[in-house]
Amino acid sequence: MILPHFSTLSRRASTLGVLLDPIPTEERLHLALNSTGLKVYGEGEWKVRQHGADKRRTWRKVHFGINTKTFMVHEVVLSTNDVHDSAGGAQVIDLIDEDIDRVFGDGAYDPKKMRKKVKERNPIPIIPPREDGKIHPKEPTSKERNESLKMIKDLMEKGL
Repeated sequence: MILPHFSTLSRRASTLGVLLDPIPTEERLHLALNSTGLKVYGEGEWKVRQHGADKRRTWRKVHFGINTKTFMVHEVVLSTNDVHDSAGGAQVIDLIDEDIDRVFGDGAYDPKKMRKKVKERNPIPIIPPREDGKIHPKEPTSKERNESLKMIKDLMEKGL
């Protein structure tokens, strides 16, 4: 069996017209949000260790919205490295047209603006509060978050 070389595949991929349809599900979307950094350009690690970093080194962030039922990437947003995870997550949610049932994320998706964006779409947010999270009694969109913080505080006081 002969396998094509990478450059051959890259050249042919530019003219390949493949559209992948999402896997249909009967249930509403359960969306997991996350992000990661990408090194776009700059020197190699050896040069940085030997001579120091140059000003041209930069990073980008990729924000993912993943369907937890099919494990397929549902939406992707590319941003600069100064965009917070919650802002990128809000952009991912804006791109989705279908109904969302649940939104999963880590503490980076805890800010008020992000929770408000999730509540606009009426899904259940499954986002833990940040470690330094404070209770906001006057904020109606933070009801579940405040309850989580109270429960965590009670467990900490009990030594669990």
